[in-house]
Amino acid sequence: MAKFQRFQSNYVGRTGAPVGVFVAVDHLRRVGRLSEEEITRYAHTDAWFQENLPNPPFYADGNSIGAVT
Repeated sequence: MAKFQRFQSNYVGRTGAPVGVFVAVDHLRRVGRLSEEEITRYAHTDAWFQENLPNPPFYADGNSIGAVT
């Protein structure tokens, strides 16, 4: 089985659990806390990850195992 590593922030999301780096940065983007340069860097980095790394297989069934993502 493939192994995945998750990096999370100290920021707690609406579910009460710490969120991953991409969710934390996207929250900062949505509330206007990022510069245009940071938004561009975030978009390029997110696109690279989407294109080059697989999503964990539990996403296919809606995360029935309840993994923290």
